[in-house]
Amino acid sequence: MMRRVCRFDRIAQTECGTKRNGKSACVLLRDCTKNTTNHLIMVKALSPGKESIPEWKLILARGFIFNETLDEVYICQQHRDEFGKATVYRGCIFSSEMLVSLQV
Repeated sequence: MMRRVCRFDRIAQTECGTKRNGKSACVLLRDCTKNTTNHLIMVKALSPGKESIPEWKLILARGFIFNETLDEVYICQQHRDEFGKATVYRGCIFSSEMLVSLQV
């Protein structure tokens, strides 16, 4: 069985973290499917009524990863929170222009 290793530690320059029930909380990035609509509206990257993107696309965009296949990409809970909708960046690096390019 392949070991689940978070691919975002080098990008974030922080160690992976947060374990649940003593087990690694790494999940396949493609399984990160939380709704991002309210988050993107809050950071002013999306207008109300517009179509949003899945959580995994938000995470990839914030990690500046644009040419990645999702078959074997894992992410730990700490980095999922850091790059996903749990974090509101000061001067959010996710713009409405990036959203339009990701909706294709």
